[in-house]
Amino acid sequence: MTVEQARKTDRLTIRVIRTLQEIEDVRDIWVRWQKHPVTDIDFYLEQECTYPGFVRPHIIVLYREGNPEAMLVGKLIHTRVQDFSIGLWSMWKPRARILRIPGAGLLGNPEPQHCEIFVREIMAALERNEADMATFRGFPVDSPTARVAATLPTSLHRDPIHETELRNTMKLPGSIEEVLRGLSHDHRKMVRREARSLQAAHSNDLRVKCFTEVADIEQMIHDVEEVARKAWQRGRGGGFVDSASMRMRLHLAARKGWLRTYVLYLADRPSAFWMVTLYGGTCHLDYTGYDPGDSRYAPGTFLFIRMLEDLCRQNVRGVDFGPGRNLYKRRFGNCNWQEAAICVFAGTPRGIMLRVLRSVTGELDRLVRSCIGAIGLMPRVKKVWRQRLTRMWRLEPVGRGPGHVKRDTTLKRRDSDLGIRA
Repeated sequence: MTVEQARKTDRLTIRVIRTLQEIEDVRDIWVRWQKHPVTDIDFYLEQECTYPGFVRPHIIVLYREGNPEAMLVGKLIHTRVQDFSIGLWSMWKPRARILRIPGAGLLGNPEPQHCEIFVREIMAALERNEADMATFRGFPVDSPTARVAATLPTSLHRDPIHETELRNTMKLPGSIEEVLRGLSHDHRKMVRREARSLQAAHSNDLRVKCFTEVADIEQMIHDVEEVARKAWQRGRGGGFVDSASMRMRLHLAARKGWLRTYVLYLADRPSAFWMVTLYGGTCHLDYTGYDPGDSRYAPGTFLFIRMLEDLCRQNVRGVDFGPGRNLYKRRFGNCNWQEAAICVFAGTPRGIMLRVLRSVTGELDRLVRSCIGAIGLMPRVKKVWRQRLTRMWRLEPVGRGPGHVKRDTTLKRRDSDLGIRA
């Protein structure tokens, strides 16, 4: 079936939105269908469209007899590819034009047939040389979109690597006592022991503050940055960074009532933080970090429990930990599933080159992980890696505007030298 034939099936038609002005034409249906902060229309216009390397929107709207039926929200970016990593290192980061399609971008009332039409239209865009590759992330592996994206392209365009990501969520009960009862015996015992240790050491100078308002943002950024600049996430190019884009995001979240940032203070010094987005009754975890000097007290876990206690009081239904196999996600999550991470490549020389790199790095990554996992060293490797990042990378703000940072002068390597994926 060609794309044109698919459009005519059951009197279905599609429209591809490629300009910001056209988005206003579908605002009403977008607002009615949106269900995730990443693809909220206001977040998309204020944040996604200011993403470094953003070129234009790529939004497919499907109509049945002139009535909107479903929508796929994506964007075209021109950036370095982050999908070619071996273990913790990205050895090749070629620049490419990428159609990025998130799982949260599938809106409306999509049927399996609609998902195939969407994937075929993305493939048609690659054939028209609108992009070098397309990425589908965040779709459950058994979803129609993931199945079609993995199998429909020919061998020249198909992803040679079957990559998946684990997503954990947590259904919140009515009280923190019920949360703790849901943990394993050993985990519950450890959480309580660590909490007692922290409270004993800081019985008179421990406090937790939750920032929610626009007026709180400056103080919040100052205190969060105080922790984030010491955390291991900063060393790998990830985590919270005070930047103009981040400030826009925080102001939007505060205006919308989504912002929840919890900070733990020990002797009036920020020790740990959790920055989350409260959207549609679900808490989405965004950024976290703790002062490595306080690691013996597990301040991040202590603050997480206090945050859950507050969320239970607000009748929040659940927590979305996002993708990843972090230990805390697996320990606290009580519902999980596998999501696909699929690439589709253009048939151009550049698209073929990207596919070859994906194949080579993917196979090497699989070999490295299986070898380390077979001898039981994966947790140890991750721990050493994080400790190394914490030691090697110390970022200090300087007075050239929000988000400008410089490295400690004792450091001799740059992000690109280590090749660590953000």
